[in-house]
Amino acid sequence: ANSDEEEEGEEEEGDGGAKKASGAESAMSSVFGFFKGLAGKKDLTEEDLAPVLAQFRDNLIAKNVAQAIAVKLCDSVSASLVGKRMESMSTVTTTVKRVLEETLTRILTPKQSTDLLQDIRDVRKNEKRPFV
Repeated sequence: ANSDEEEEGEEEEGDGGAKKASGAESAMSSVFGFFKGLAGKKDLTEEDLAPVLAQFRDNLIAKNVAQAIAVKLCDSVSASLVGKRMESMSTVTTTVKRVLEETLTRILTPKQSTDLLQDIRDVRKNEKRPFV
């Protein structure tokens, strides 16, 4: 009976060894994938961006941004990043954050001057008429 238990123990170790080997291969491939992503040799896909954009969308909504606007912003960021190669030594999150900031800056930067007093002074000085 004792030798049967030893054989079963050896079989379990053999199966565990195979699982450990496949686990080690999986760990190595994920480590290499991580470094490949950091090295900037990875083209961004929808699958890469989806979890990060979902997190940013939820953060925007939590910060009192309308859901429709948050979704449009994330769609705009996704459209501009899909197929692009990541920059060297950056993560998907930092890349999405940078593009989101650029998009918000572009949207929120006015195309006209917002300095009303300066506009009034310019009209009075140059055109000698009241500002209307």
